[in-house]
Amino acid sequence: MPYQSHGFTIEDSIARNEEVYEVEFTRWGTRLDDPSAGILPQENLQFPPPGARPIPSSVAVAAIGPRSTVDRCWITWDRQKILKIPPADVVYPERVVSMPRIVTCDAPLLFPQSTRVTPSLPATQSWWDAMQFGTAYVFPWGPAPGFNPAGQGSGGASHGGKFGTTTGFYVGQTFVTLDGKVLPFTPEEEPFLQLLLYTKPPLFAPPARRAAMLRSRVWSAISDTDIVAIYPIFGRKRVGISLISHNFSGVPAKTCDYTVGIIRNVNEDPLFEPAPLFEVKAAEALGVPGETGINIQLNNQCADYVVIHIKTLTSPAGGALTVVAED
Repeated sequence: MPYQSHGFTIEDSIARNEEVYEVEFTRWGTRLDDPSAGILPQENLQFPPPGARPIPSSVAVAAIGPRSTVDRCWITWDRQKILKIPPADVVYPERVVSMPRIVTCDAPLLFPQSTRVTPSLPATQSWWDAMQFGTAYVFPWGPAPGFNPAGQGSGGASHGGKFGTTTGFYVGQTFVTLDGKVLPFTPEEEPFLQLLLYTKPPLFAPPARRAAMLRSRVWSAISDTDIVAIYPIFGRKRVGISLISHNFSGVPAKTCDYTVGIIRNVNEDPLFEPAPLFEVKAAEALGVPGETGINIQLNNQCADYVVIHIKTLTSPAGGALTVVAED
């Protein structure tokens, strides 16, 4: 199950007078089907999960936690007025509705939200519905600036990248690589949301930075260019990548070309409208001899994923890599 409650709910936390309730949500925003299939509900697409009661109104603060790989999410709330506005009042009633609050690493939600405890959100998993009912749910997508009709917020609709309003993708999605190949988008790990819900006003403001993201692995590559890792970095400003070709696991060291790409504005639109997933080159180191470690540093690349390519000039070859990404 994507949502790791560990048998402890937010109601438990409030009843026990805890200061903070921690949400751990693996595979956050990963749609298990092509969005055009319209299969609902999917637990990956909201917190609390479909059919569960909404977040209580007693939550004072919402903040992205230090272990989160995603850097943003959207929370609905109660404006204490229904969203239906008579068409006679405005030409475009959808443009004047209140929108979910966005929570980012640098901008936690620092004031209590008015919410209702019922009804539970229906299977449509729509922030539009949640705002209509005045219930608090968390979503991996949010509103676009300007025009937001009811269908735009639905969990049954794909969420493109025109306004950067999603952090999710769907299983089976493809992306265009640096050399023009179309490959399945299969990250080394899927987005992880750690959300801190403060049941009381905190004594200090929540920290704006996440903990350093540390990853490493042993790789082996053939003579063609191999993608050896795709990691979610979601807004981390400093990414250091260390690479070496060495016989760690019985595969000899060889001269290699190392290339690092990035993917910006990840989205789940199967029709490539308006923003397909494609990779751009961020850095490279060519003809690096075996047994020679190198470091590639990326600064403020504003990306959602980092992609590491390795090409061996003579095969086979093996080695290792280490990635450190910081806010």
